[in-house]
Amino acid sequence: MRCRLFTIPLILFFLSAQIAFGESSLESLSSNLKTPEITYDRFEVKRIAPDKAEVEFIFILNNPNPLGLDNISADYELFLKGKSTAQGKDVKFSAKPNSKSEIRLPAEINYIKAFKSAEILAEAVIRGQKTIPFTLNAVFKINVKLATFNIPVAAKGDLPLPELNINSF
Repeated sequence: MRCRLFTIPLILFFLSAQIAFGESSLESLSSNLKTPEITYDRFEVKRIAPDKAEVEFIFILNNPNPLGLDNISADYELFLKGKSTAQGKDVKFSAKPNSKSEIRLPAEINYIKAFKSAEILAEAVIRGQKTIPFTLNAVFKINVKLATFNIPVAAKGDLPLPELNINSF
């Protein structure tokens, strides 16, 4: 009976020490977390049709932390000639610990929506316009148990226009 009375406080002591140690480890880890970096790298054209294009906007995610990131999502909006032409919500990604990885945001770009009509698009191509300016605004949301990071990234450039056969419209 006496042995049991001594064992219970001893177990409680070790449990409380382990809980306290675990909390301090979590606090230490959370204070050492670094903000992942995301930079725009490039875009790749997957397919061009007379009225639309399929592209992927590629970003580089640098995760300097010893934790993998499984809860990354992105919301983005693409503007052509200042007009919203494509959007994406809650596109999911993951990243390995202490690594750099590519993040690809797919977009289907409707040229006719940007130019307001197939006729205006055809006129631009006939005048020799080969590209159209774009702006891509994205917010990457990274959730880990100890912290949440929202990383806004903006990219600008020129997307190629299709070579049009006027009879294709």
